Amino acid sequence: MLDRLSSIAALLLTAFSGLALGLGLTGHVLASRHAPGTVRAGEWQLWPRAGAPDADPYSLAIHARRGDLPLAPSEGLALFAAQDKGGTPLDGRCTYALEGQMPTARAWTLVLYTAKGMPLQRGGQPSGLTSSMAAVLPDRPLAVLSPEIAAGNWLQTTRDQPFIVVLRMYETALTAAAQGLDVDRLPRIVRKSCASHG
Repeated sequence: MLDRLSSIAALLLTAFSGLALGLGLTGHVLASRHAPGTVRAGEWQLWPRAGAPDADPYSLAIHARRGDLPLAPSEGLALFAAQDKGGTPLDGRCTYALEGQMPTARAWTLVLYTAKGMPLQRGGQPSGLTSSMAAVLPDRPLAVLSPEIAAGNWLQTTRDQPFIVVLRMYETALTAAAQGLDVDRLPRIVRKSCASHG
């Protein structure tokens, strides 16, 4: 009887250890910037097959964790950035410029989110910008992301937390091949200044 109980306990311990290891590794992969199905281009990352009928389970899980409804490949692309052009995490105390050209698309949206995936809103300022409302200003960045008011297409950040930038392009000719996107065809997030940590 004792041998049987020992065998059951060993079996249960093995099963629970395997389950814990599997869940832990899955969580690590989902939090990783190199999860299967991820395409990277500079500071941007995307999961181009997440909205497809044959989407891989990792892409689906990443979007489910964020509460996103992924775009189907025929609808467009959604790009996510949690770091700037230099690879430093986006910091709400800093001022960034979205520089370069926006890829050709029927429409686009640029929205700031908290690290937990909620729209970043502060002081009644909008958390996003759309192609229909953005001003085209010569020799100015596409947008300025800053805790301080700025001229042009300004989106306000929050000093006390990091943030994520999500660029959605609808009916765009830009495609995400398996080997990645051409970073030169995407806008870059350039840090301009940063408040002291005091």
